[in-house]
Amino acid sequence: MIRPARGRWRTRAQAGVRRVRGRALATAVVAWTGATLPVGGCVYYNGLYNAEVAFRRGEEARLAGDAEAALVAYGEAADGATRAWRAEPEGRWAAPALLLAARSSVRTGDTRRARAELERMAVLPAPDTVAAERARVLLGALLVVEQRPGHAIDEIEAAGLAPDDSEWRAEAWLWKARALAALDRFDEAWAAWDFAAVHDEDLRWVVEAERSAAAVRANRPGEASVGLRHLLDRRGGQAWVDSVLMIADRAERQWGPSVAAELIDPARMDRWGPVARDRVLLRQVDLLLAAGDTTRADETLAWVSEGSTETAVIARIRLARVRLAGAESFADLVQVRRLMLPVATDERARRIMLAMVETELLAGWGVEGDVLAWFSAGEVARDRLGAPGLAGALFLTAAESESDDRWTGKALLGALTVLGEEGLRERIRARALERRLDPWVERLTPGYLASDEFLRREAELGERVRELRLRASAEAERRATNIEPGAP
Repeated sequence: MIRPARGRWRTRAQAGVRRVRGRALATAVVAWTGATLPVGGCVYYNGLYNAEVAFRRGEEARLAGDAEAALVAYGEAADGATRAWRAEPEGRWAAPALLLAARSSVRTGDTRRARAELERMAVLPAPDTVAAERARVLLGALLVVEQRPGHAIDEIEAAGLAPDDSEWRAEAWLWKARALAALDRFDEAWAAWDFAAVHDEDLRWVVEAERSAAAVRANRPGEASVGLRHLLDRRGGQAWVDSVLMIADRAERQWGPSVAAELIDPARMDRWGPVARDRVLLRQVDLLLAAGDTTRADETLAWVSEGSTETAVIARIRLARVRLAGAESFADLVQVRRLMLPVATDERARRIMLAMVETELLAGWGVEGDVLAWFSAGEVARDRLGAPGLAGALFLTAAESESDDRWTGKALLGALTVLGEEGLRERIRARALERRLDPWVERLTPGYLASDEFLRREAELGERVRELRLRASAEAERRATNIEPGAP
């Protein structure tokens, strides 16, 4: 029966008693058995030894979050163990070989092969009692994979594992937790995951990732927060960053972006190193922006952007985009330019800076009396800078110019495409509709066909705006050659 370790067994587990792993385990067994094995037995055992080493390599890769390497190693372990059994199918190591082959196959998800190995083991002429009880745990694992969690629990609880068999007791608790979670018995599953980690502390990463994901499915945000905090607060867990991001995605769908952003906030404790930490925090920025919390998104990006990694560069560029989205005047572009200068050699940053220069140049030509320069500046601000507030101001400036009112209707319609304040939009719409003879305003009438005047003005507008944009682009490129990265 699988039960929580008590008394001296729990004390030993908590004191850090560990199973011997990998090559150390195999070496110890060779030293113990080598003097008594015949030559054939040594050859046979070498195959099992190599399979055991491959399995431990798979375990290490799995716990490090490298699923691809783990699958390869488990496959080698399964094949090696099966070959070892076939070399001497009724030998003294037949049961351990079949058990290892079955366990490795469970890890790879090959349930058919795992079940076949267990069936071979069940008919061995000289049963191995210890291996047989461990096989019950694997049979329970297969039942979990086959979505028969109730039967899985019965099988696992029937396994008569020794109190000091920590590795297999941990395995049993882990699969029992999964079975309980599948039955929506979340509180029992949570405790079972804890017992798995008590017996094998190396499973802590797996435990916290699994029960955090289970907490989201069970609609338990408090427990999800606890699990993710344990993950994010443990040094060396950067290999589990993809699991954290996946859980955050599920939490967003379950509870919305604001709650999901809070769940991964412990990444700020910086236990994982800058690369993994920044990946989590950049995802948090996405969630904060989706929740409408631009202030915290700005603060997070500013913090991440102070680093020297590629993600820090990405954060700096994204911060520029966030601030441009809130820009309403050219004064707001000054801070964005300062933000971009340290990474001015990055092509993404360079495109932003060129677009800012083009916008400023076009606005300057608008001051000199060219209405369409104001309009062109608004288009660059809208389409390339992603600055709707600034674009709206530029479009309105073009509409209010007295030097050439032929483009007023077009400028007013441009302002309507970017300004989000409902009251302001209504005023602009009312002003546009007052211009009944304006060809662009007339186009708003349902069923209205484009007049010759509209087509003529649209062609003239397109040609002049294109000329202005090309001229501004060439001048911006010329000026960009004088930008010194890191200049104040």
